[in-house]
Amino acid sequence: MTDLTYPADPAETTAQNRQVTSGRPPELPTRAEVLAALSVAIDLGLGQPAEHMLRSALIATRLADRLGLSRTQRDCIYYSTLIMWIGCHADSHEYARWFGDDISVRRSAYLVDWSGLPYQRFLLTNVQHGESLLQRLKTISTLYLNARGHISHLIHSHCTSAALLAERIGLATDVQAAVRCTFERFDGGGLPTGAAGEQIPIEMRVAQVADMVEVHQREYGTGGAVAMVRSRRGGQFDPAVVDAFVTPSSTRRRWTSCWSRSATSST
Repeated sequence: MTDLTYPADPAETTAQNRQVTSGRPPELPTRAEVLAALSVAIDLGLGQPAEHMLRSALIATRLADRLGLSRTQRDCIYYSTLIMWIGCHADSHEYARWFGDDISVRRSAYLVDWSGLPYQRFLLTNVQHGESLLQRLKTISTLYLNARGHISHLIHSHCTSAALLAERIGLATDVQAAVRCTFERFDGGGLPTGAAGEQIPIEMRVAQVADMVEVHQREYGTGGAVAMVRSRRGGQFDPAVVDAFVTPSSTRRRWTSCWSRSATSST
């Protein structure tokens, strides 16, 4: 497999995409540039604004630095975060079957922990949203006859497609392994395999935090993002990754600078 050339700084990817070459023959885009463009399509499928995944990838690499991870791990984290949702198209028809508007439900899913009563309430609220009560009751009864099985099927389709696409694109095997674990949880309550703790690659454990942090910081500010990761520490998220993110207020300005750079690159 061809070695990848990873960007020295992921923030450069967006700027490179906007460079206009004059007086020279057009150059073919790099793999990083192609994936950055693809990630914007992924953003739209998730109901998120453009460059959500790019900003998440930048946050993830900052987390990798704080955790003292190697350059190889940092590179894997960047690409894993960028394309972790690349398989979202594979289960859209199933999402539409259960929930109606698949983009709307994906957007709302960022705001709830996928565990326990809050997640059950989320499912019941969104099943066939907008349809008649009779239709909703029929769908709910069908879904809850084997809720875990149905959701597991959705997630398996997503993870398999993501890993295959990563392979076709030529991404390294560590990235392929990481994206297979997009929906796993640190506490073992995730899908499709129920992997727990260090069974989940550290690259995906970092990517999961960064993906959620980007949304919650944008929606609720830094305090909201901190409250979210703390509430999911040891559940959805690796405590070590959460602790790397949650820092004293005197050093939190580094994160503010990170988000500011991301926002500037998207304008």
